[in-house]
Amino acid sequence: MIEDSPRETAALPLRKWFDDGFLGRIFRNAGALLGGKVVAGLLSLGTLAITARGLGPELFGALILIHSYAKLVGGLTKFQSWQAIIHYGAVSLEKDRPEDFQRLIKFTTALDLASAGLGMAIAMGLAGVVGAQLGWGEDTVSLVMVYSLLIA
Repeated sequence: MIEDSPRETAALPLRKWFDDGFLGRIFRNAGALLGGKVVAGLLSLGTLAITARGLGPELFGALILIHSYAKLVGGLTKFQSWQAIIHYGAVSLEKDRPEDFQRLIKFTTALDLASAGLGMAIAMGLAGVVGAQLGWGEDTVSLVMVYSLLIA
């Protein structure tokens, strides 16, 4: 009989974790998610480098400033409707009340649309005021107003 090497013996408990159906799926799925995040991060870094090189320091700085402004306003006006759907939707489905779940979906969709419109309107409306405080030119304020459409 051939004995396992100490290295193979140490790996056996780990192998058992992956052979288990449930834990194996968890580890495979976590690995896929992590791998996807790594690839997305590398692609994002590449995109950022190409954009910075193409625009130059001044225009790239303006783009980052405009993007940060839109993200700030969008983040402040965003409604977390998924939380209500998970909490109250689970209750209505558990009690076998699909019509309540449908009303909840319609309500949260309306909230999401309203918050997106409100965020866009606030970003566009404050672009001139914020631009004056930060020393933006007219062309930058115009770009902010157009870029604010992306909040929706």
